[in-house]
Amino acid sequence: MNRSLAIIIVLLLSLVIVTSATAAPDDDPVQRAALMTFYASTNGPNCYYDVGWGSAESFCTWYGVNCVGTTDVLGLVLNYNNLSGFIPPELEDLSNLYDIDLYYNELSGPIPPELGTLRNLWQIDLRSNNLTGPIPPELGNLSSLRWLYLRTNELDGPIPPELGNLGELRELWVEDNELSGPIPPELGDLSSLEELYLDNNKLSGPIPPELIRMINLQRITLHNNELSGPIPPELGAIGVSRLNISNNYLSGTIPPELGNLKGILDLSNNMLSGSIPPELGNLDELLLTNNELSGPIPPGLGTSNNLSHLDLGFNNLSGPIPPELGYLSNLELLDLHNNELSGPIPPELANLGHLLYLDLSHNNLNGSVLTDLSALGNLGWIDLSFNNLSGPVPPELADLKWLWTLAISNNNLNGPIPSELGQIVELRNLDLSGNNLSGPLPPELGNLVNLVELELAENTLTGPIPAGLGSLSTLQYLDLSFNNLDGSIPSELGNLTSLTWLLLRHNNLSNPIPSELSNLGNLFGLDLDENPNLSCWETLAARVWALGLPFYEGPN
Repeated sequence: MNRSLAIIIVLLLSLVIVTSATAAPDDDPVQRAALMTFYASTNGPNCYYDVGWGSAESFCTWYGVNCVGTTDVLGLVLNYNNLSGFIPPELEDLSNLYDIDLYYNELSGPIPPELGTLRNLWQIDLRSNNLTGPIPPELGNLSSLRWLYLRTNELDGPIPPELGNLGELRELWVEDNELSGPIPPELGDLSSLEELYLDNNKLSGPIPPELIRMINLQRITLHNNELSGPIPPELGAIGVSRLNISNNYLSGTIPPELGNLKGILDLSNNMLSGSIPPELGNLDELLLTNNELSGPIPPGLGTSNNLSHLDLGFNNLSGPIPPELGYLSNLELLDLHNNELSGPIPPELANLGHLLYLDLSHNNLNGSVLTDLSALGNLGWIDLSFNNLSGPVPPELADLKWLWTLAISNNNLNGPIPSELGQIVELRNLDLSGNNLSGPLPPELGNLVNLVELELAENTLTGPIPAGLGSLSTLQYLDLSFNNLDGSIPSELGNLTSLTWLLLRHNNLSNPIPSELSNLGNLFGLDLDENPNLSCWETLAARVWALGLPFYEGPN
């Protein structure tokens, strides 16, 4: 709303109120006028709750106006109230205001600098609106302020150094905005601060070591910015329980001093290099994925009694997986994918009874798939793809009743596909492609009623396609290409109405092509090429089009 128009509405609305009712005798007319200006500026008549506003009753009885034993406005609490428009500067006339709670509305425009005159304010909560413009440096005058919440708006410009004057501030939330420029070193003067959220902005430059002066800090999140330079070792002296600096442009090595931290350390998606300090084993979560770290995984990481998440994926780590990781009794996530790790999978990993997620894919691991992994009854995800593992697929994996994903593709596995895998009824994704598996497709795979993706391509499987696969009603992706399957395509595959890809290329399948495939209304790609006993491709393509299906003519 145009501000001039809003002022006209305020004047008209005030005229109506004056002529229709007399204000309560104890009401301060200046505060009443300020409230009515606010009401008009924020589209009060269209808010969810406005009981009493503009009436002759004391403004202390109006919805969201708190006076608490006095005739002065102490609190303005109108969160989740469908307010729109702008916050008027006249709020400075509510000189005894302690609390402004306007979060989760549709307010726009700037934050009035005049709020910096309200010296009694303890809390400003304007999060989750559409506010724009800079953070007023005048807010640094609010010496009593404990909580400043400005997150999830469209604020831009720098963080005012004047905020470092807020000596009583406990929590500063300015994340999810468009703030830019450096982090002011003056924030280190916030000695009472417990939570600092600056993430999801466009902040740049180095992390100021002065932050060490925030002696009461418990949580600091700086992720999803454009910060650069090294991590100050001084941060290790802050007793924070959460330090998140992921998704920036930080470089250099990880300071061993960060091992003094307790809780969660997330340095993912930066440009950090060098080795992993063994001192980091005291944390609850260690997340270092997608950096340029090298060298071995320190065995000392296995000494923690608290570590629940260890994510070292997408680095250049080499050497064996330390057996000591099997001593992490509370570990729930182990992600080491996309490194240069070698050697066998340590049998000690079978001791990780709380493990839910295991990703060792895209390494140079050799040896066999551990039969003992079947002891990890809580596992929901196993990805061992793109290694040099050999031997059979252990039928004991069928004991993992909660498994959602089993991916062991692109290894050197041989032997048959165990029929026992059909017992893992929670399985959503089964990928054994790119191995040397042989023998028939087990009909028991038709029991995997929750399966979404079945990838068995690039093996040496033989025999017919089991008709029971047609009962997999949730299946979206079926790839049996590059095998030696024979016989005709089962008409039951026409029951797979969720299927988007059906890839049967390079087998020995023969005619006829079942007309039931025309039921596959969600099919995006059909590839039957390089099956010498099917009709020539031109005739086949014409038949597929006649059935009303799209098809994908892959490379010949």
